[in-house]
Amino acid sequence: MNCPVCSSETFGRVELDPGLFALRCESCAGNWVGGAGYWHWLGGRGENLPERREPPAGEAPPEDRRAKPCPECRTSMFRYTVGHGVGFGLDQCPACKGIWFDAAEWEALRERNLHDDINSIFTAPWQAEVSREERRRRLEQIYVRRFGAEDFEEVRRVREWLDASPRKQELLAYLTDPNPWGV
Repeated sequence: MNCPVCSSETFGRVELDPGLFALRCESCAGNWVGGAGYWHWLGGRGENLPERREPPAGEAPPEDRRAKPCPECRTSMFRYTVGHGVGFGLDQCPACKGIWFDAAEWEALRERNLHDDINSIFTAPWQAEVSREERRRRLEQIYVRRFGAEDFEEVRRVREWLDASPRKQELLAYLTDPNPWGV
């Protein structure tokens, strides 16, 4: 078994969470969890914990976007973006379904209560939401550059107020009419 990050062959068995065991690279501190091991652990957990939306204090683990070979079968793993404000992705082997966590990734997911949603991260609906989230973030950056941060915040506040108003269409008509007092 070779580490997909540093090619080390030295792994030690660790318990990431009660009942969830991984092989940790003693060189780079990455963790390998077999797919069956994760599913077994998840099945014994009971209820899914609610996600904590606020990012935890501290730095996010650095992102490595290179394709990694599976430490078990050497198949190239797929990278899945976590999203939800988490700045990294997870690697999963398409052949053996094992999961590679770079150093500190498991801990970052656990702090946000996303560690029990890893099976969902690898799904098309989750990834589609991640793409929508990224598009929203990029559009917001464009609007902030175009309008300025202060004006953008104000127009966003007004938009939220309009969206909540039962007279939204009338208010919009008034705002867009060049001469609302004209008869």
